[in-house]
Amino acid sequence: MKKIIEFLRLNGYTEDTEKESGYRSFYKEGVSTIDVNKNEIVLVGESGDWLQLPFNIYALIGALIHHRQIAVDYKY
Repeated sequence: MKKIIEFLRLNGYTEDTEKESGYRSFYKEGVSTIDVNKNEIVLVGESGDWLQLPFNIYALIGALIHHRQIAVDYKY
């Protein structure tokens, strides 16, 4: 969990501390919100959840690049 949270913060995401759903929620203007818990990672858009990933940093990075949610020159 620590590695994924650090990755998101390094790349400009801010944690939403008001959400109490069992997920830690990270947002960045112009892209989808990312909800993380110990079992999965969920990308949330304006119309709801649109991608569910296993709890794996490499799956997250690949999905973010593939769906143009993060720049190719991301920080790791």
